[in-house]
Amino acid sequence: MPDTIDLRPRFQQYVAIPPSEVVHRLQTALNEHKDYVRGSVYEQYIVLSIPAEKQHFWSPRLTITIEPKEEGSMLRGLFGPLPSIWLMFVFGYGIIGFISMIAAIIGFSRMSLGLSTYELWILPVCAILAAGMYAAGKTGQRLGRDEMEQIYVFMGEALGRE
Repeated sequence: MPDTIDLRPRFQQYVAIPPSEVVHRLQTALNEHKDYVRGSVYEQYIVLSIPAEKQHFWSPRLTITIEPKEEGSMLRGLFGPLPSIWLMFVFGYGIIGFISMIAAIIGFSRMSLGLSTYELWILPVCAILAAGMYAAGKTGQRLGRDEMEQIYVFMGEALGRE
């Protein structure tokens, strides 16, 4: 599995199998191993995850898009948390960014007028909150690393590679 510092690791991989065969192999593997990995298979889009009863807060899911190429397929994979977790992080970063922007506008406006700029103390607090969210995301990624590996190996075995 690719080693990366991204919060949502990505990979792309060429396989010498046509897209319809990729879909068929993954669907067959999912039907045979429902207790190992679950997923949804569509024509050019696949989502793989850990079974719900084994999931925890940081459990990942793998989204794969399949692009037809000459004599094969290009798989583009994206690991990420469940959509509700991802939305929580996006919302959190958005709120922190909005508060930072308002504090900076008010603080620098007051500074230009020669007034007290106590609002600017919000900026380092927001930076610490953003760093804390990033650290929480990295911690969650580490906690879900074994499951990411499990899903990636499952995909590889279903497509006939070790």
